[in-house]
Amino acid sequence: MNPTDKPTNLVASLVSSLQKDETLERTKTEVEKTGITIRELLDEVLGLFFAGYDTTATILAWFMYYASKNPDVQQKIKEELKQHNITKETLLNDLNLLDQCKYIDCVIKETLRIAPIGIGSLRTVTDNVTIDGVKIFKEETVRFFGNDAPDANHYPLVFASFGGGHRVCAGQELVRLELKLIIIRFMLFVTFVDAPGNNGGYRQKAIVFK
Repeated sequence: MNPTDKPTNLVASLVSSLQKDETLERTKTEVEKTGITIRELLDEVLGLFFAGYDTTATILAWFMYYASKNPDVQQKIKEELKQHNITKETLLNDLNLLDQCKYIDCVIKETLRIAPIGIGSLRTVTDNVTIDGVKIFKEETVRFFGNDAPDANHYPLVFASFGGGHRVCAGQELVRLELKLIIIRFMLFVTFVDAPGNNGGYRQKAIVFK
């Protein structure tokens, strides 16, 4: 990549942000530092791999679970596909048809809302700081998790599957595209139903990234 070129993707943007002199940067305060270190670059790249592992598959599993409980939703999806003449062949020839599937967008958002992959946000403090009279020391972990940390201006259970702000998920648009394509393929060929005698239970697991 030419250093003068503007980055056109996430990896190029990370590489272009590498510090020119890590030794010099280590002498600066957290506020004064610029760019990222080689270690931070590797952490980000590994994060891209691990953050995408298992998460999309888990969302699809939740979709199948809730779809089996709501046959009317599956029927509406199938009707939307017929309305826009979406078949296996037409979809392969024109991916712009995906933009017509507004109801499927809503189904994906609702699945992500009621069964989010990320349920908490943890941050490690990089420098001593005082916020609203509360002292927080370097290397301590700050946690924003569930209903025990209410914010008067933000209801804690709103849609937040991909995070937000500077830490928003970099792959969210790819995830939405993958989910939409796979769900459409499902609905073109199958209908999900509960197995006989199934009481609708499920097991949850947790994955913690550090």
